[in-house]
Amino acid sequence: MKKRNTLKTVAGRLAYGILSVAVLIFFAAAASSCSAGPEENNGEEETRVPGAVIYVSPDGDREGDGTKESPLSSFTDARDRVRKIKDEQGIPEGGIDVIFLEGVYRFTESAVLGAEDSGSDGSPVVYRAEEGARVVFDGGVSLDPADFRPASDEFKKRIADPAAREALLEIDLAAAGCYDLEDGEYGRYWGTETYRQELYVDGERAKLARWPNGSAYQTSGFRTDTDNDAYYYIPEEKYELWKNDKHFWYYGCPEIDWDMIFAYQGKYMRLDENYKALAIIDCNFVPNKNSTLWVQNIPEEIDEPGEYYWDTDTGMLYYYPKKDVSDSTFSFSQLKREFITLDSTENIAFEGIIFENGRGSALFSPTGDQDHRDNRAISVRNCTFRCFGAYALWFFAEEAEVTGCEFCELGCGGVYIRGGDNYNEKTVHSRNVISGNVIHDFGQIYKIDQQAVRTVGTGFTVSGNLIYNSPHSAIIIFGAETVIEYNCIHDVCRETSDAGAIYSGRNWTYANSVIRYNYIYSIPETEHGGRPSGIYLDDMVSSFKVYGNIVRDVSGNGITLGSGKYNLLENNILVDCGQVPISNDERGLSFNADHLVYNKGSMWVGYQETHPYDTVSRYYFPQNLLIAENSLMSSIYRPDDPGICSYTTVRGNVAVGCTSDVPLEDIDYGNKYTDTITIDGVFTSVPMSRLYGTVEGNVYYPDGTGLGLVFSDDGSCSISEDSRIYRDILDFVRIPFGRIAK
Repeated sequence: MKKRNTLKTVAGRLAYGILSVAVLIFFAAAASSCSAGPEENNGEEETRVPGAVIYVSPDGDREGDGTKESPLSSFTDARDRVRKIKDEQGIPEGGIDVIFLEGVYRFTESAVLGAEDSGSDGSPVVYRAEEGARVVFDGGVSLDPADFRPASDEFKKRIADPAAREALLEIDLAAAGCYDLEDGEYGRYWGTETYRQELYVDGERAKLARWPNGSAYQTSGFRTDTDNDAYYYIPEEKYELWKNDKHFWYYGCPEIDWDMIFAYQGKYMRLDENYKALAIIDCNFVPNKNSTLWVQNIPEEIDEPGEYYWDTDTGMLYYYPKKDVSDSTFSFSQLKREFITLDSTENIAFEGIIFENGRGSALFSPTGDQDHRDNRAISVRNCTFRCFGAYALWFFAEEAEVTGCEFCELGCGGVYIRGGDNYNEKTVHSRNVISGNVIHDFGQIYKIDQQAVRTVGTGFTVSGNLIYNSPHSAIIIFGAETVIEYNCIHDVCRETSDAGAIYSGRNWTYANSVIRYNYIYSIPETEHGGRPSGIYLDDMVSSFKVYGNIVRDVSGNGITLGSGKYNLLENNILVDCGQVPISNDERGLSFNADHLVYNKGSMWVGYQETHPYDTVSRYYFPQNLLIAENSLMSSIYRPDDPGICSYTTVRGNVAVGCTSDVPLEDIDYGNKYTDTITIDGVFTSVPMSRLYGTVEGNVYYPDGTGLGLVFSDDGSCSISEDSRIYRDILDFVRIPFGRIAK
């Protein structure tokens, strides 16, 4: 899909992010069960005068005095100079500004910021670009277009496509200056800490030669009694074509479309001569007819301009150019791990810097036994993150902000922050804010379970972000008391059906959150017929307030509730949903009942593993754990049983363009439990939702006539003041459209 040129000026985006933060208090107060949001900016940052300034230049000297006339030469030089100042005089009033002059700063190894590198409240350590300067932190090696030459005749014999064979170029990566050519890998399942080197052309990720070129190959497979491998059918002619290749690898969804694995030849995958099949070694998946796969880094499959093949034995890279390469820029990522490690730091800021061509993350916190609250007041403003293998930002923090940044060309996701919890004797709110960013073209390698924003913990605000172009969800909430608001999201979940643009679920402690005033649109049917939702509250997630959202042109449900309790759905506008506007089911009593069985089900076990039963956390979410000790799954259903979808309110919502004109509250749900039912394509529910919840005051319109709904090409939307909606729902609350990102 063609990318939208949506990033506003740096100053404009930053201003929008600051404005978003400033209005959070008012709107967070409207949701009494949510975090109060961040404090208003009291002007300290705007008036702060640094007590010390250090200059850095790519042409500097590590022995320089740090003035603009005699700058230092690298990030680590500056960090060490900060340490020296602190050792000699402590952190000066106003803090320390490290100013990078224009140029490219090469990172060949990770830098570490620890407690000794911290600022203090009101006196931060700020690493920033000089005003107006283009400052790049680069983890790759630039390849000179002049070093590309026509591929050898011997190698061209392997190329089947005549046009590709004629145009193919080659480059010796070691001779071009690449220092790490040991074959890396992305890992086998959902995550890893090591990511493969990649080629970027003109700031975009180049595509490894692969088969098929477009949609994944849909196949099936089998298992045998003689080994623990899973076998997947491929065309026999492909087996014959690939059987002598040594460097290719498989990736795909071997069982379900939200579970992807990578398998490298020889280590995790092989071509089986007996069955002429692709075998995943020691695999616990059961092949089925919905399995999908790609196979890539195969020279014989170079047939599209822009594809490349890397021979990890010889260090040669072969490229099929789209155009004359003399006009292009080439980078090959090298830095194996993160640019900067944050370990127990406070009051550190990064401003106006471009981070690019990294295999790992730009900023990363160590895991393991690390206390995830050790980083505090980390600020990332007005930066660009592009061409990364991993999440661009992955760190643990409290009171952090990521504001006014752009993220793109990401192998994984954009922002992963963990902070705050309810696992201890008191609840800790992270007060982390992610606002006013543009995040697009992510999940390009790890396609599944990679988000623009993933929050883990308690007390986040995700506000005013523009998010688009990804195979899976845009925002995931793995925690409690989080506000998701004013975001514009489109063209996500493009390859995953059991998903939503905004998602949370499968844990009773993910509660007391608000999803409001977001505009979600253009969520198409997936290549293999899947229909994702606009907003998805999965598997018994409870105590969410979802109001004032606009969901339009979604192939699946506008909003999906996977059972759960005490959820409020109010004031939402749901237009042209491919399935039903709101789906509310009782999966806790059917296919997922095994999650819920008291003291044995997976949700109970997970809860008890992380929440000691005698701590305050047991009482922090009483609405989700009512009379849990006395609840049993049986043929007698009670509203407080954990599998019952009870105490949920669906009120004052607007549905437009559905296939039936039956108002939601007038549907006859029956009087006993059955499986999920659909009536005329309007509403999916079961009797328990009707018996133990409230469905009232919703309206349906067959089309948009008289509604005054306006959806503009620039991504904005609005309702006219004379809209019929305000007459039909007298207490319909006006949506603050002007605050929604676009």
